[in-house]
Amino acid sequence: MKRTYLTFPESFSFESTLSLIRRSEDDPANQIIDNCWYKVITLDNEKPLIATIKPGKCLLVEASTTNAKESKELKTKLAKLLGLDDPLPAQISTLKLAQKHEQAILSYLSAYLPSYTHLFEGIVQTVLGQQIAVSAANQARKNFVTTFGESVKVNNQTHYAYPTAKQFLSSKTDERFEQLLAMKLSRTKAKAIIESAEWLLSIDEGRLNLLDNEPLQTALTAIHGIGQWTSDWLLLKYFRRFEIIPAGDLAVRKAFTWWLNKPELLSKEAVMKLAKKYHPFGGLLAQRVLCAYQGHGKK
Repeated sequence: MKRTYLTFPESFSFESTLSLIRRSEDDPANQIIDNCWYKVITLDNEKPLIATIKPGKCLLVEASTTNAKESKELKTKLAKLLGLDDPLPAQISTLKLAQKHEQAILSYLSAYLPSYTHLFEGIVQTVLGQQIAVSAANQARKNFVTTFGESVKVNNQTHYAYPTAKQFLSSKTDERFEQLLAMKLSRTKAKAIIESAEWLLSIDEGRLNLLDNEPLQTALTAIHGIGQWTSDWLLLKYFRRFEIIPAGDLAVRKAFTWWLNKPELLSKEAVMKLAKKYHPFGGLLAQRVLCAYQGHGKK
């Protein structure tokens, strides 16, 4: 067992940020037991490590390894997952927001923009989020993890790693599609998940990070079932392109309409203009506005 510490900025709230990562109280990939967060992280070599994260003045991380290199990789992945590179709290004054607008989101600045443990998780979580009901999306996410993810037992409690593309494709080909349909996914979503996994195994993912926004979105939307909505969120959350506002997301449009106190729903084009106004932190601002809207501004 390797023990290490993960420091964070004073403005960071572990509880608020974790609430954005956990999709429900019974999220099998993010369980809270005795005030500790149990997280199974799959390393680049496909090895799953169970980490116990205890909050305090810094995060105490105990991992199921004695290997210093593995512990360092785990720490790096946790820092990305928790969004500790989120610069908005330190840069909020540079946006020169009206006082009433800044006050509306002030208490949400501490909820940093989280990421994902790997790109396949980001794609699947975003695709599964395109359900009419939040409860249906969360149930599909839960089923996906418990069906395809590797499990680790600690004190008779089962914890799951989010399946990587390789792990997902290791399941029987003739059963995979039917398993996804059994989760009440559309054929389009099921096909998008399968094709994205196959695509990820055929490319050098590291080269994606070198692409500018437009060619990166072109690469993502070339996958069956992946559209602008999904690619915008992936660029913002996984690739950390903080200037991207998911303007095609109806919830984001409603949130900005509420925040700016507009009488009619803002169009996608109107929200896109905001991205330029608040460059290069438009996406980070959008996340806080959305949190505020869903927290106490929703009508």
